[in-house]
Amino acid sequence: MVSSPQLVLCRDKGTAEWAAESIRTGLKKPPSLAVLDVWFERAITAPTADAVVDES
Repeated sequence: MVSSPQLVLCRDKGTAEWAAESIRTGLKKPPSLAVLDVWFERAITAPTADAVVDES
């Protein structure tokens, strides 16, 4: 089903934003809480998930 280690890590972290960002940039560890807070704020106000990642 999920073949990418990054996707498994993302699922374990429970954040779609971390999934998209880790795939796009190859992050090896989760972002700081401040970054997650910004992503969350954008996610609840953005019309699509793409807008959240594009503005990061």
